[in-house]
Amino acid sequence: MPDAVTAADLQIPNYLMPDVLVALSGGVDSSVALGLLKQKGFDVIGATMLVNDHMDKAVEDAAKTASFFNVKHLVFDYREHFKNTIIDYFINSYGLGQTPNPCIKCNDQIKFGLLLDEAKKLGCRYIATGHYIRVEYDKKSGAYVVMRTLAGSKDQTYFLYRLKQAQLEHIITPLGAYLKEDTRLLAVKWGLHVADKAESQDICFISEKNYAEYIKKNALEYMKQGDYIDEDKKVLGRHKGIAGHTIGQRKGLGISAGKRLYVTGIDPDTNQVILGEKERCYKKQLTIVDISLLFLPGISDNMRVACKIRSSMRPAMAVLHNIEGGIRAVFDEPVWAPSPGQSAVFYDNDYLLGGGTIKNAK
Repeated sequence: MPDAVTAADLQIPNYLMPDVLVALSGGVDSSVALGLLKQKGFDVIGATMLVNDHMDKAVEDAAKTASFFNVKHLVFDYREHFKNTIIDYFINSYGLGQTPNPCIKCNDQIKFGLLLDEAKKLGCRYIATGHYIRVEYDKKSGAYVVMRTLAGSKDQTYFLYRLKQAQLEHIITPLGAYLKEDTRLLAVKWGLHVADKAESQDICFISEKNYAEYIKKNALEYMKQGDYIDEDKKVLGRHKGIAGHTIGQRKGLGISAGKRLYVTGIDPDTNQVILGEKERCYKKQLTIVDISLLFLPGISDNMRVACKIRSSMRPAMAVLHNIEGGIRAVFDEPVWAPSPGQSAVFYDNDYLLGGGTIKNAK
């Protein structure tokens, strides 16, 4: 793995300053994003964020892509900061009986935080990624807006609701008008070595079979045995740690009750996991805190929006109400398995409005 460098290590004459720093993950999306910018005449530089000790292949692939397009490639070592900011949050959330969103936190604080700062130090006007989102400037409102794309399930606006105007004005997303299959076709057409590379896993820093194994290895204190109980507090069996559970989970419970049981609640204070039937996982009302909005004036009372509580779900219609410390969302129809710690993200048609963290659901 190459030595990491910082912007301060480079001495580039002002007249050679690049326009765009492209975040290269080593995958097909960011590789094609770089290629599209080169086609459009941008002067680009590639950069890879080193966030864990298992990235040799990713760094190698990113370096090959940069070489293919004849651009400079940098590696920034963010492993310590990533551990303190993202991994600790991820582990501690499960220890609190919550379901975290590490990608959302990483986009806000690492990719469009630390890396954007590095881009500015290099003199780059913009940072570009392989995200399937659209970022545009709206003259009427005088603000930058984020919109969903045609990429369907590959649309990534859910993961970027915490971005601020100061970040958005420096972001370019070349894949905003592309479908995933179009991206791969371009990679094949250009002869990129990553054209057939498999999709990256959901949680980039976990190499274990599942997140519970990762937590067991890194935070055994959150994997203490405790009781499975039903809604009447009857003990049904023993679990191997609350951190191995999330609301709506059915598999891996190891409970024979004559009917299908699902995780309907997690109590970190008693180290108990509550099980119930499927309908108990559907909730109609959420309390949402730690609100982040892309632009003002924000959310008005009785505002009707489309809302997603996980990236893969179809938006569901809800009415928002301002409450002390946050927002209450009331859905037209109950939604499946909202969990404390997850993000609830709001849309007005294709426009991303913002979102927040689910505190509770009922």
